[in-house]
Amino acid sequence: MASTDAQAFPVKGKALRLTFPVFTSAGALVTSGTQAVTISKDAGTFANPNAGATNATQIASSSGVWYVDLNSTDLTCDTLAVKISDGTNPPVILVVYPVTFDDPAGAPGWGSGGMSLPQAISWLVAHFRNRREQTDSTSTLFKDDGTTTASTSAVTTPSAGTERFGEWT
Repeated sequence: MASTDAQAFPVKGKALRLTFPVFTSAGALVTSGTQAVTISKDAGTFANPNAGATNATQIASSSGVWYVDLNSTDLTCDTLAVKISDGTNPPVILVVYPVTFDDPAGAPGWGSGGMSLPQAISWLVAHFRNRREQTDSTSTLFKDDGTTTASTSAVTTPSAGTERFGEWT
């Protein structure tokens, strides 16, 4: 994985680069040695990442800042705990929650129990990316397949040249 493949946040089933400092118990940066990486998916036993035994890489010589690249298989879970340790200094524990972006299945809700951030992003992406069709009375948003209706909205024309869309359902 190249640094350009890095996600801004963990997405389920997508590669991810994690960057982190490693400290001694006295608070100094660890600038040498080998930092072994193990992962736990959904509270399972810690084991090697999918690529096998993996060590973190230091960004620059003696920087104390390290990174590890995890592949798409490593992120097929709801909770991923990553443990980085050289066996001498306190381990670094990173917990990430990969999100899923699904094709909308209707308009998202508001208020208590309403939409999550991934649902909101999926909804916005669908509006910009997916096929839309409009008749005199209805605007239709289609799912990614281009044929299945994801949501509809009533269209009215209250005065010449203007249109008003109802709430998506």
